[in-house]
Amino acid sequence: MAGVFAAPYVLDPLFNKFEPLAQSDPALVQQTGAGGGAGRHFDSAAADVSDEGEREVYRVDAYVTGFGASKRVVVWDTTVAAATRTRLPSFFAHENGALRAGHVALGTALTCVALLPFFWLGYQRSRVCFCGAAARPGCSVEADWGALRCWC
Repeated sequence: MAGVFAAPYVLDPLFNKFEPLAQSDPALVQQTGAGGGAGRHFDSAAADVSDEGEREVYRVDAYVTGFGASKRVVVWDTTVAAATRTRLPSFFAHENGALRAGHVALGTALTCVALLPFFWLGYQRSRVCFCGAAARPGCSVEADWGALRCWC
């Protein structure tokens, strides 16, 4: 959960350059309604433009990241350049719908639930590595490092 919250501040800037939409294209903020208001879950401070064009990415895309105070709507600069001014509001409407539906929090929760079986499998594998296929009496995975039998 902390990683999803921190990603827009820590991870995303390592790989992309972001510019606030209000700074890069104020007219687009007015047109898309990204300035907040009735029924909108983000404001222009939380709408960014990513520099995908510098990496020679030529497709159009937008996404929502983070939750709480770190939530952001990110539109690729290739989207702003390629999409018509009448089509751009649909990108923001779609991402606003994702925010309203809580897709980031839902995806995070589903990922955590989906990881539980893998943690259990890892625990079972560690028991085999430490204690052998047939667990010996008195062999404790947490305490018996000398019983390590294999490199998993």
